[in-house]
Amino acid sequence: MEKSSNKATFTESLDRLREIIATIESKSPDVDELILLAEEAVKLISFCRTKLTSTEEKVSSMLDKLSPEPTSQSETQIQSDSEKDNIPF
Repeated sequence: MEKSSNKATFTESLDRLREIIATIESKSPDVDELILLAEEAVKLISFCRTKLTSTEEKVSSMLDKLSPEPTSQSETQIQSDSEKDNIPF
């Protein structure tokens, strides 16, 4: 998979990483091929990590928009006090 990171999907990148691992484990590539596979794997891991971080931030932002925000300090204290009352014993 020699796609640019902009066109690759997370799933495609993860699939390629699995292929690389399988190749390394089963075919015992020579040193030159191993270096190329390792370099590709590093790029794919970086892409996947960035994609996951971005997705996590987007989901968090969406969830924040769904959460009602307290309008005053007293509401914050009321919410905090009510959370203490809901502790199961």
